[in-house]
Amino acid sequence: MKATLPLYIAVLSIILFANQKAHAQACSVSNITIKLNSSNSSGGNCQVNVDISWDQSNNNGNKYTNVHVWTSANYPNPAITYAAPPTLAQLSGALGTIVVTNPTLASPTLGANYPPATGATILPATAIVKTYVSGTGINTINRFTIQGINLTIPGACTNATQIIADIWSSNSNSDNGVQCSKPTNSFYVNDPLVSGNIVCNPRTFSVTISSQSVAKTATYEVYADEPVNGVLEASDPLVFASGSINIPAAGNGSYTSAPMAFPNYENKNLWVKVQVTGATFSTSALIVNTCPILPVTLAGFEGERLSANKVLLKWKTATELNNKGFHIQRKAAGNNFETIGFIASAAKDGNSNNLLQYQFTDNSPSSASVQYRLMQEDIDGRQSFSKLIIINGSNSSGLSVVIYPNPSTDGNLHITFSDASPKDLLLTDNSGKAIRSVRSLTGSQYSLQNLRTGLYFLSIKHPSSGETITRKIVVK
Repeated sequence: MKATLPLYIAVLSIILFANQKAHAQACSVSNITIKLNSSNSSGGNCQVNVDISWDQSNNNGNKYTNVHVWTSANYPNPAITYAAPPTLAQLSGALGTIVVTNPTLASPTLGANYPPATGATILPATAIVKTYVSGTGINTINRFTIQGINLTIPGACTNATQIIADIWSSNSNSDNGVQCSKPTNSFYVNDPLVSGNIVCNPRTFSVTISSQSVAKTATYEVYADEPVNGVLEASDPLVFASGSINIPAAGNGSYTSAPMAFPNYENKNLWVKVQVTGATFSTSALIVNTCPILPVTLAGFEGERLSANKVLLKWKTATELNNKGFHIQRKAAGNNFETIGFIASAAKDGNSNNLLQYQFTDNSPSSASVQYRLMQEDIDGRQSFSKLIIINGSNSSGLSVVIYPNPSTDGNLHITFSDASPKDLLLTDNSGKAIRSVRSLTGSQYSLQNLRTGLYFLSIKHPSSGETITRKIVVK
């Protein structure tokens, strides 16, 4: 027994080692996002240009990260185990490979060849951008964005073609060993299709999402591109987050949001990131802001009722350019906006890059809920508007809402609340059937989209106070 025990342990160790080598450990890869830049039909194929990004945990030993791309129809069966780097034969059906060299450096590069298999197709791409996501040391997560990838996909561009990518990393100087792998990452380069539009005056944005296949449900988020570097970063500030939306099937139209203001970021480009329910990837699009730069960047606009006959408004600016000042406008129920005062710019000659603070007291507001906005005026007479804020009536317990347009002619409405505290929403039709429900919604804005013609009732409950208000909505 003593003689056979060491032999048994040795054999067991060899078996365990062989089993570990048969399948590489999993790479920590997440948040795969696709941005479609262009698509053109040519010779029975669809020529697409895309950006692909993913988040990946830091590994100080990584020398290479490789991405192999197939159409789902040509994906290897059986799948590659990544006990060793894929061979030229295993990659024969691939659209191509992307090689990231020195991924641990601040500025990694794109490799011109795939070291483990001379002759493997390298996918053309224009650039790689690495940005920080979270964590420190070995727990650091970075985002890799490969820009301008050209893919030739068999079939028409109107077809929703599934793509599968395998991602693996190597600690070897020659890329000839597999440190970790994350295979079978599935996505579509053209489904859903995402676009947007920015209207200059008043400065608003809208989002359009369409399907190339079946009907879908999804959510989407809008971020300001800050700083401007052509990629969606984890640090880009969130402008808007939708609830669940419905995207019609191909040929049945598309989803388009109601116009929404984006105060504090009016001069920025906007990123849209769409997450289809059940999908393992996201789709992004950049809305380019071609509007003239607004002369004033508001860093905040708020108000409070001091008494039944007094409302204090406060705002501040981060930058001002040729700013003459601010017209304060008020709107009570059933009335139009009226100008109730003017505050001149505190900046020398109307120009400033410092934080400036302003305030205005309305001594004759309505005792009911009232809306306020700022109309900023340039020295040359051009004007632009701030977001709306709502001040509750003197007898209100704290919950007010504005819904516009109401009636709606396209089934899309925008909702502004008097505060950003959590609230529950319930939308019912005229028969009392629940159409949409949102719990613990935070923020001061929300949108309803794709409502059919009819009469609806929106109930908004403030959980902390128990107050509930109901508003009638008409879609023509």
